[in-house]
Amino acid sequence: MNPSNTKVDTFLAKSKKWQQEMELLRALIMECNYVEKFDSSGSSTNKWGVKGKNNGEFICPCDITVGEEDNIYIVDTGNNRIQKFDSSGNFITAWGQCGVEKGQFNYPRGMAVDSFGNIYVADTGNCLVQKFDGQGNFIISWGGKGTGKGQFRHPVSVIWDQAGYVYIIDDWLDNIQKFDLWGNFIYSLDKNIFIDDNFIALSDGAVD
Repeated sequence: MNPSNTKVDTFLAKSKKWQQEMELLRALIMECNYVEKFDSSGSSTNKWGVKGKNNGEFICPCDITVGEEDNIYIVDTGNNRIQKFDSSGNFITAWGQCGVEKGQFNYPRGMAVDSFGNIYVADTGNCLVQKFDGQGNFIISWGGKGTGKGQFRHPVSVIWDQAGYVYIIDDWLDNIQKFDLWGNFIYSLDKNIFIDDNFIALSDGAVD
């Protein structure tokens, strides 16, 4: 079944940058390899990270989200790992390295956290979505390189909604695929849609 226009409008409104549960704004600065935290008035309240490979350091971090107990998760793309911090920026744990095995990544780009504290990572270079618990323990992965249902060419972003679904944005296939929390394919939005980095455009007729 294809989504209705209302469902698509709702999906597009659920940008991860507006989904955060904290009442603070956060900025992820890729070029400078640090995270800066702001209050609701736009004043900087905290900043951490430098370029590097040690805990709390980054190389081209690409995404940020907030999970249980307001812990902060960073997709540390250049280091092929996920880093977890508390709300004050203190390092908690990290997992991942370059590779093709379970729990390994190839330039991951996007991430989302569900209401159970599970983490979904767009493992871009491996054309996969990997699911972990809040401590980084591998649970399941799905996808694979291809153009068929449930496959990816360049997954770059993950969005979770409160109805219990995961949406994967693929900017090479110009589609958005919807899955349940265990990776079962539901539908693909792939007609009259254009995706470029964080920009999504739908033209008339995008939804049947």
